[in-house]
Amino acid sequence: MQATNIVERQGRKRGLVKELNSIRLQQSKKPPTHLMRMFNAVASLNDRQQLSILMELMSFGVDKMQNMVARIPHAELMKIVQSTFKSYMAKNTQPEATLGKGLKEKHGPPSQVLGRRDFNTPKRWEMGIERQTAVQEILLSMVAADTLCGLKELHENYNIVHCDIKPQNILLSFDKQSFKISDFGCVCVIDKKTGKVRSSGVDLGAKLYRAPERLISKESASGIAEVTVEDDVDGNIMDSPFANQVTEFDEKADVWSLGIMLLELACGVHPCSPFKCDFWNYTNELKLTKMVKPLVWSFDFCDFIVRCVCVDVGKRWSVDQLRQHPFIAHYSSVPRSKLKMFMERLERESASFQRKQQRELFQKQILLSTNQIARDNYLKDGRTKWKEFTGFLSVTPELKDLSKFPRLA
Repeated sequence: MQATNIVERQGRKRGLVKELNSIRLQQSKKPPTHLMRMFNAVASLNDRQQLSILMELMSFGVDKMQNMVARIPHAELMKIVQSTFKSYMAKNTQPEATLGKGLKEKHGPPSQVLGRRDFNTPKRWEMGIERQTAVQEILLSMVAADTLCGLKELHENYNIVHCDIKPQNILLSFDKQSFKISDFGCVCVIDKKTGKVRSSGVDLGAKLYRAPERLISKESASGIAEVTVEDDVDGNIMDSPFANQVTEFDEKADVWSLGIMLLELACGVHPCSPFKCDFWNYTNELKLTKMVKPLVWSFDFCDFIVRCVCVDVGKRWSVDQLRQHPFIAHYSSVPRSKLKMFMERLERESASFQRKQQRELFQKQILLSTNQIARDNYLKDGRTKWKEFTGFLSVTPELKDLSKFPRLA
């Protein structure tokens, strides 16, 4: 597919260059355990200028897992989860009032932290949002644990920030026993002196998963718009229209993206959906109190999300701190063979429910096209009205009650 404008061509070019740099980095280090391995790249210098990258064979992404879960009703999904992980499901032994008090002591009043009266008492506007079937917390813990391990490798071994953590970029391994980070076309190198990334030009990555500090652009050092001259993918000289947009952030930007991704999986809808179209006020609305949150969640998962989705970078937890969080530790003993068993069963059940939905939709389309539904509705309404009029006939009159049926002299 050809790029439609200069900005898109520039973004694609930068993405390809970063992918090639990631291949060189992986070849110079020991093989990663929680990053998708890339072995080589082959470029064809023809009219299309294609680039083929030889990668590790994977199963499917977390986004596909989310879609498969969405096809299954909540009650049926709980049966699958409980039958697979029944001996590893965590249970809160403390009362909810005690947990709410603990949350208040750690972070402050729930109304200021979550925008709720209590961490498990959603607001009325949250109740009215249409949601899909949510992913269970035991799976979210596995996704979070593996993603944190991958981020640790990226930040420490490769000194780069991923900048595009989202469900599409977290893939299930081929043996279906672990999750790995993929798509390194948006990575940014961390400056060893400052410990931060100073990014200028087109900011790559999905906007709905970006940290707030990545959305705030600063002036250039000279205070004047800097214009850089570079070649586009067609070999023509062009000026970058976004060269003066500079953002500074560190590796905790990936932690924010992880928190947003987990919230999306746990809610069945993107947490920023209420204000994602508010272009001018999006950055001001980007806080946990304005986001969609799960209707019911555990205290550990709530605390984990509060640690990730924190606007203040200084208070946001690092990758090492989150790896020691109770939400990760509670499910660390689950054998990964259970994950493989669940994924295989999820694929089968999801395909079965998908066929059932398609069959019901097909039958409905046939009835609509043949006008059968209208006739059935008229017949149903007629029978309901007739039962209302003749309902008293099915009740035997109380003839012995003299107050209702007095005897005539």
